[in-house]
Amino acid sequence: MLLLSGDVEPNPGPTNSFDQSEHHLNVYYQNVRSLKNKVTCYKTELVSHLLANKFQIVGLCETWLNDTILDAELAVPGFHLHRRDRDDGRRGGGVLLLVSDNFQSKRLDIVNCHNLEAIFVEIQASRRKKLIVGVIYRPPDKDSRYTELMSSAIEQISSQKPDADFLVFGDFNFTNILWTRFPASSNNNEPIFLDSIFNPFSFYQCNKEPTCNGNILDLILCNKDISNSVYCCNDIFNSDHSSLTCSYSFYSGISAQNVKNSRYFYNFKKLDHADLIETLNRVPWNLLDLCNNVDDSVDLFYDLVLATIRDLVPMYKPRRKLPPWFDAELLASLKAKEQSFKQKKKHPSDFYISLFKVARTNFKKLCRSKYYSYLQSLANEMKNNKKKCWSWMKKSYKSNDSQPSALNHGGSSVYSPYEKAEMFNKYFHSIFKTGGTGSSVDLPPLPDYPIGKLCSIPIEATRYVSRSSF
Repeated sequence: MLLLSGDVEPNPGPTNSFDQSEHHLNVYYQNVRSLKNKVTCYKTELVSHLLANKFQIVGLCETWLNDTILDAELAVPGFHLHRRDRDDGRRGGGVLLLVSDNFQSKRLDIVNCHNLEAIFVEIQASRRKKLIVGVIYRPPDKDSRYTELMSSAIEQISSQKPDADFLVFGDFNFTNILWTRFPASSNNNEPIFLDSIFNPFSFYQCNKEPTCNGNILDLILCNKDISNSVYCCNDIFNSDHSSLTCSYSFYSGISAQNVKNSRYFYNFKKLDHADLIETLNRVPWNLLDLCNNVDDSVDLFYDLVLATIRDLVPMYKPRRKLPPWFDAELLASLKAKEQSFKQKKKHPSDFYISLFKVARTNFKKLCRSKYYSYLQSLANEMKNNKKKCWSWMKKSYKSNDSQPSALNHGGSSVYSPYEKAEMFNKYFHSIFKTGGTGSSVDLPPLPDYPIGKLCSIPIEATRYVSRSSF
């Protein structure tokens, strides 16, 4: 009955119910020009400001902290503290990041970037959404090597977390960049920043407000344009830099592109039919008579039936089927190729396109090598186990369409079914002939079984006629 209705899926499985409401991460950022002498303000004004404006992330630059200031002195209730002090003994620098404990956060390690004054934290914004939040301070006297350190740090994190978005803010001290959608600069160092960080990762520079002496020194970089939510706000700390606030929006539910990958199916093979019949007998079908019209009755009927199916039919999630020659090494190569493809799709630059091409070429070469090795091992097993051959052929040719279009033997090729049958006939006939003589193979003599005379069975005509009468 369900199939005849024409609009019911035979094995639909449950649809994922997920929240598609929009949520926001509110961010406060400021270059504080020394937090060391503003600890009291930090503990009072900052806490009250967080409560009043509901900020979930706070980023501070030029904290000027060192090991004489303990984390306990900077701890804020309800927030995780991350700090990076300047460790070369010089005065100044340093960054600090506060993340609300309503979100899972983890600080990310950066290799070979010891002199970089930056912090990167991974935040689990929603069930499927990860956000990399970073705060960077670039001193004004640094050259292109420091810019290369920033690029290396972001590239490392992007390769480790290809599906995550970036929200990076800080004081970069670039004064000559004209911040449009395709920014440009005549300074020697600033084009390196644009070519190594801004353009390859498809970042938007979302701050259009001058923050220090009429210059846009403090930047907010993100994978999507959130410039409409960026503005200068009331400063918490007394500094020559204005503070900035922004809002990063995300959806708490599963995105539509991931729904199909997480779908479950009903396993009717494991259904207890006796339990199903008993449950259907207990369904209050008399409720259908109480409906006002046929449409309501049909909707109620579907609800009752599908509710019974959901309660009784077990469910399963289909696994990814892979060929038998896919071992751990090949799976790792496949994962690397898929990650590089995601990076290329997210950051369509020449750098990531070249990385994807290299990963794809390496995977293809390794896959061919593994496949040939699998065939060789299979051929060696077939010498001792003939069933392996027929099992492999059965899997390889499951339908007539997958059979070869031509057969080759003895230097000749045939294509029609009749010619193929004749070729097989001649080939098998030649196997049972001795080489070149044309004489038949000597067969062993048949055993002489004693066979007695057949017994006579009398048949009466009257019984036959009576049983065969019409």
